Order: sequence, then C-alpha cells, then structure tokens
Amino acid sequence: MNQSDPGEKDGGSGEEKAMKTFRIADVEKIEQMIADGKTVEIEWLDGALRRVHRGIVKSVRWDGLVFTTNGAVFTGLDDLCWVKEVA
Repeated sequence: MNQSDPGEKDGGSGEEKAMKTFRIADVEKIEQMIADGKTVEIEWLDGALRRVHRGIVKSVRWDGLVFTTNGAVFTGLDDLCWVKEVA
C-alpha cells in the first residue's frame, strides 16, 4: 500500500496494518519505561532488510536509535510492531 495515496486500496497483509511508522513519541515512551525501572521488549520490521526483529531494550541513544541485548538496533527506517513491559 502506498502511504502517500490515502485512496489506494490495501492489498497488503494484516501484518502491515499492525505496524506503524517510526515516531519519536515511541522512543520517548521506551525511554520513560526504562527510566521507571521496567524491562522493555520491542518488535519491529527492519526497514532495509524487511525482517522482523525482537529484543529487550538495552539503551536508547540521543538520536532515537534503540539498542537491544541481542545486538539488533531499531532505527528511523524501521516499522514498530509493539512495545511491552516484560516480567
């Protein structure tokens, strides 16, 4: 689906509907959850390779890059699927 044409019919999968474009508000939410002492897990679709990644957040950099414990990095090119607190 071309996001620049709102009149275009959605020919994509339900997976695409569940994802949202990178927003700084998402990164700020992740930062706040970490500041509150929560363990945060995220899942996203890699914008370059089109693969789904999941990881526990290790740190958030000043420019919005989110680093995970498994070495994957969530960037502005990626589509966020979800953010959740893990026990």
